[in-house]
Amino acid sequence: MFTSQWTKKFKVSQIQALTPKQIKWIDYEQIPDFTKEQIQIFTIEQIQALTPKQIPSLTILQISWFTIEQIQALTPKQNRVFTEKQIQSFAPEQIQEFPIKYINELISKQIQWFIIEQIQAFTEKQIQVFTENQIQSFTKEQIPAFRIEQIPYFTTKQISALIISKKIYALTIEQIQALTIEQITALTPQQIPLLTAEQIEALTREQISWLTNQQIEALTKEQIPALSPRKMGALSLEKRKILKLLINKYQNQEQKSKSKKDLTKKIYQQEAEKKKVLAVQIKNIKNLYY
Repeated sequence: MFTSQWTKKFKVSQIQALTPKQIKWIDYEQIPDFTKEQIQIFTIEQIQALTPKQIPSLTILQISWFTIEQIQALTPKQNRVFTEKQIQSFAPEQIQEFPIKYINELISKQIQWFIIEQIQAFTEKQIQVFTENQIQSFTKEQIPAFRIEQIPYFTTKQISALIISKKIYALTIEQIQALTIEQITALTPQQIPLLTAEQIEALTREQISWLTNQQIEALTKEQIPALSPRKMGALSLEKRKILKLLINKYQNQEQKSKSKKDLTKKIYQQEAEKKKVLAVQIKNIKNLYY
């Protein structure tokens, strides 16, 4: 095992000569002693030789020294033991170099550790390989951090995952307006009612025109008022007819509900009146005998 004194004295040539087996012998307490020059000359094999016990000992500063090649060399087993501070110490430029295999291995708590600058650094390929479970792991505070330019990168399955987990509510107006025709038309009739009236209102005139017949039929009575006359005008004649029928349906339901309430109220009043009359009659009878 190497001591701290030995670690600091390692020359470039000596570090380059270390075998993967010898790398494993370095005590985790000595890991923080490696300098920038020493860290950056670690080969791919040496980086991959770092053990799960050594990785957490890397300092925030040492993480920032990692080269692109070293970041891409990290194994799934190593990635899983990175701490919150270590994850958050990766610069946006380093984040963009995270290989797909690393993205695939991120666990929920690690995803929730990403800060705004890191989220905004994700590339199209990186975003598209996030699983549905990983997408659902992003917090409501992280979702608004995605740049408008990143929203179109989300797959239709990922958008569905946001809706199912109710994280879709965290999207800003600008993010909603960045949804593509593929993302919007992929929403199922069961998912449409899960959107808030505010989100429906945020959709642009063009986005409203993309709604399918089935999606329009799925609009709720709370969502319809969010459609302005101008946006309704973006719908085709056939879709406007469907919307009109839907509005009539809700109006009829409301009228029936009101009529039912009025009838119930009337019956209640009649019963109350009967009880009143009966009480008077009982009182009169009592007066006759007493």
